[in-house]
Amino acid sequence: MLLRNNPECYLQTHINESRGEIEAVAKEFPWSRDYLEVYERFGLVTERTLLAHDIHVTDSELARLAESGCAVCHCPSSNLYLGSGLFSLAGHQRHGIPTAIGTDIGAGTRFSIWGELSECYKIQQLQGLTLDVAQLLYLGTLGGARALRLEDETGNFTSGKWADFFVLDPTANDYLTERLGRCECEADQLFCLLHLASEKEVRATYARGRCVFRAEPMTGGRL
Repeated sequence: MLLRNNPECYLQTHINESRGEIEAVAKEFPWSRDYLEVYERFGLVTERTLLAHDIHVTDSELARLAESGCAVCHCPSSNLYLGSGLFSLAGHQRHGIPTAIGTDIGAGTRFSIWGELSECYKIQQLQGLTLDVAQLLYLGTLGGARALRLEDETGNFTSGKWADFFVLDPTANDYLTERLGRCECEADQLFCLLHLASEKEVRATYARGRCVFRAEPMTGGRL
C-alpha cells in the first residue's frame, strides 16, 4: 500500500459530508457499522490522515477519530454551497480532534482560508457557538498547522519557524478604513478584518520567508 510504504505522506479524503454519501457508502460496504470503519478496515486512519467535512458524524466515530490521532478539515463555504449541513466544531473540540480550515474548491467558492474563517464563524453561530477573534485566528493558523503536525515548523511567529504570512493593507479600501477607525481595540479591528478584508487588500505573500507575491502599486483613486 502506498501509504504504508511512505509513512511521511498525508492521506486526505472525505467523510460524512452528506446523508446521501453515507447511504451510498453503507450500500457499497454493507459489513461496515459506519463510514469511518471502511477507512479503518483498510488501514487509512492514521496520524497523517486528514478527513474533510465530517458533518453527520456519530459519537462512536468521534471517539475513534480522537483515539486514532487523525485530523478533520472543515470546509465552510463548500458545506453551505451544497447544503450539506452544519459542522459541529464544538463536538470535535470536546473529543480533542485536531481541526483545520479548508476550501474544498470543487464546491467551495474561494481559495482563501482567511475568507473561510468568516463562513466558519457563521456556521458555528447557527449552532449557538460564538467564536472570538483569537479562536478564529487560531483555526486559520496554528490550529491548521497542528492538524497537519507541522506546528514545529509553521503556524505562528515563534522564533525558528518558517515565515509564512501575508500582508494586508486596509487603507486600500475606504470603507474598511472607516470601519476600522470605529473599532475600540485591536481585537475588534482584527475581527473586522477577518470578515471584511479580501484578496484585494493583500499587498504581499511570504512563504518560508520568501516573497512569492507582491501586488502592483495602486493607480488612480482608492476603492
